[in-house]
Amino acid sequence: MAEGTREKTAPLVCPVFGAPVKLPANVLPTYRDVMKFYLQTAHTLTEKQKKYRSSFTDVADIVITDVISIWSKASVPSVSYKRAVHLLKAYHTKFTNLLKPYKDRKDSDSYIGRIDTFRCEADRLFDICSCKCPDINKCTCDKSRKVPAKEIPFLLDQRGERKMIIGGVDVKETKRIRKHQKRKAAESESFRVRTEKMTNLADNIDNNIMIVDYDNDDDGDDPSDISFTIPPSPKKPKKTQMRVKLLATAMACNRYGL
Repeated sequence: MAEGTREKTAPLVCPVFGAPVKLPANVLPTYRDVMKFYLQTAHTLTEKQKKYRSSFTDVADIVITDVISIWSKASVPSVSYKRAVHLLKAYHTKFTNLLKPYKDRKDSDSYIGRIDTFRCEADRLFDICSCKCPDINKCTCDKSRKVPAKEIPFLLDQRGERKMIIGGVDVKETKRIRKHQKRKAAESESFRVRTEKMTNLADNIDNNIMIVDYDNDDDGDDPSDISFTIPPSPKKPKKTQMRVKLLATAMACNRYGL
């Protein structure tokens, strides 16, 4: 009896982006990179969860987390997770709309031209940089969104020719950044403690000031005629000293040279 054979599943190939792959680790990902990783993640989750199709939310969570991690590795500040997911969803919608008529129009020259145009435009950076200034060298963003001066050439390269790559961890620079962050945290804590002390002091002063008389009736009194009295500070106890003359004791001390 012949052994049973099992038909292998055909490899997943996208008509727009080709075979799905993981994100590159040494450059900021383009739209093409993100979508190829999205397709790979969706295929993996579908097989793992044994579903017909994985939800966009589940797939996007994995994809965007990895994308933001790469931007963080490059020391370039990125937008929030929610904003990045929104950007991916908008592009994914364009992608799915493009492929809807694929079976019926895959032989049409005009349709193939649309796919080629979409594929070429996907080579631009999936830009989630938090700074949106037209001229990044004249950035007016706050420090949390500002691109470090050392990373500006790399970011501009990734938006253009993409010849530079993400290097290894700069130990010296990492120590400097951590030291700076630690100092800032200490300054913030010190400021908080000082502010709290000043607030408590002001509250104590307000509690010791008593408004004695303020007449708010319509009798023509000037509101500035408010009298304040500050309670007198408690009197300090007087020290007592013995002032009685001890002549005999003095004479005895003098006799013995004391």
